[in-house]
Amino acid sequence: MAGPGAAGENGREEVGHPGSDGSVIIPAREARRTGVAAALARIPAAERYFITLGMDGLAPTIPPAVGVPFFGGLAAMGRVVGFDLVELVPALDRDGRTARLAARLITMLLGALVRAGQIGVSR
Repeated sequence: MAGPGAAGENGREEVGHPGSDGSVIIPAREARRTGVAAALARIPAAERYFITLGMDGLAPTIPPAVGVPFFGGLAAMGRVVGFDLVELVPALDRDGRTARLAARLITMLLGALVRAGQIGVSR
């Protein structure tokens, strides 16, 4: 999903030509308009995925410490091969709320990967 930092306020000029490398960019506005399930249905089936979650794609009341707040942001397929969480500005995170949310999102993803058997202790 992409917020204004990744896709620009008026279009996709900052991200080049989405899809030319097989990537799918889902703007937060689209996910909000169509629903997350419909937006995720656009992602083609694949064996491996790399997920990027821009914290600025969420409503700024949830993670207030981002570089480009996105008002109107967003309040098990193949194997995940990477994940990064971006747009956290520690200097703006005065009460630690955004860092706690980032940690919680990462923990939730790791838990989902363990439950799906994608990571964990081999026996």
